[in-house]
Amino acid sequence: MDQDDFSDLPELIPVVKPKAVNVINNDTPNGNRKVTLVDDEEEDAKENSSEAKENSSEAKENSSEAKEALEEDDSVKLGIEPVKKKKKKKKKKKKAPIAENGESNIDGDIDFHDVEADEEDTNLYDLSRPLSHRVEIAVQRYKKNRKFSTVRNQVFNSYLHLGGIESGPKQFLGQDGLDEADADADEILARRATNYVEDDLVEGMEVDFTYNATVYLSSYLIEKSGYVNMDQFRQAPEVVISFINYLINCKVCPEYLEDMQRALEIAKRAKIELPNCKLLAQISPGKFNKACSLLFGGELFGIFDDCWGGEEQVAKMIGISMNEAVVLFKQVTSLEASSVKLDKKMSKISIQMDIISVEEKPITPSPSLSTNATENAPDAEHTAGVSSPPINTNETENGDHKVPAITITEENGGASVSKPNIPEPQPFFRMFVREHDNLEATPISVLISSNQAQYAMAGMLVTADFHLLTNNLWYWDRVTNVYPSYFLAPEEDSDDEDD
Repeated sequence: MDQDDFSDLPELIPVVKPKAVNVINNDTPNGNRKVTLVDDEEEDAKENSSEAKENSSEAKENSSEAKEALEEDDSVKLGIEPVKKKKKKKKKKKKAPIAENGESNIDGDIDFHDVEADEEDTNLYDLSRPLSHRVEIAVQRYKKNRKFSTVRNQVFNSYLHLGGIESGPKQFLGQDGLDEADADADEILARRATNYVEDDLVEGMEVDFTYNATVYLSSYLIEKSGYVNMDQFRQAPEVVISFINYLINCKVCPEYLEDMQRALEIAKRAKIELPNCKLLAQISPGKFNKACSLLFGGELFGIFDDCWGGEEQVAKMIGISMNEAVVLFKQVTSLEASSVKLDKKMSKISIQMDIISVEEKPITPSPSLSTNATENAPDAEHTAGVSSPPINTNETENGDHKVPAITITEENGGASVSKPNIPEPQPFFRMFVREHDNLEATPISVLISSNQAQYAMAGMLVTADFHLLTNNLWYWDRVTNVYPSYFLAPEEDSDDEDD
């Protein structure tokens, strides 16, 4: 067939798949429009690429499984028992406890009070090892698997420091040779320890868990630590309880079991008393005792005389004004403040007193300003029984400090004198105290609010000033510290005594 025979056939036109076109109508400076073409084939290629990657990873997994199966099959043919690879056990994470408000408690007791003594290597605490080494290892292992908040870590290190255990690596050991083949477990742990007993304390060291817990949870925390946050006082007993329980259950030093059990009892008492001591100290001496201090003598006496910033600002700062003090004193005692004065000879300055008890029956002050209301006034039966010297109503303690007299009047001829904004008085309770370590001393009583009464506990020790008025009423002032019933001051070192 000649070439001319094909001349009548129509020309074949290749069929091309149309491309998806997205027109972006962005005007250019020339007034033209830019057109962007998006090819569906490119998108398909991307999808195919991701599928190929997934297929590749699946192929690798299948290949490794096939390889293991082949090795197992060869082992069977050769009569060799296949060795199964041990799978690593994953530790289950414990959920944080849920607080009463329904929120997760991050700093809760999760993994903190758990002991799990069966998982410990008891050989590490063999009695043939020195006690100092056993304690160093125990501290390291105890801290390793527990969650420590900032506060817990702070109080734990201060507790260890009081007991002679310092923080930081042992400088003479360094960190070289941790992974040497000839190093035993004891040597490795000793090198890695971040808490250790000073070498000069090891020889002749006296072990007393009860003494350390008692001093730490009383005089040390209140006087020496510098801690001011309530959380530190709440967490400290928890930390001591947790650590001592660990030592007991892991049998780190069983030769001191009875001593550690006594220390544990002190720490359990501290859980209740230590926060109460902090709270009572914060809200004392209380509004009525502040009123007496303002009116008759004490830390607040004369504070409104030539005060800088104005009386109103000072009243906000101390929590009571002079007018409030006068009215409150009359509501509680049914006496005019001007008719009472301070018996300075009976004042006890910065004295330690033991709390004997808190009277359960409250005293409800009279809201009336009438001097005839004597039903609720404290009587001499509950005071020290000191005879009252004659009252000179024209003289005050320092001769120039005047007790204001408040006269309340109603509207008169269009002019009115406003009444002072005095809140209704709250019930009071008598707190009986006695001079510390003096059973022959006569108990005295001071009035405290219901808020104070819920924290005051029998056996607690307070350091404060105590003053007696001529109506046989005691009040306390300048409350320095409140200590728990198990209070113990640290023993002085022999070196300090020699100096």
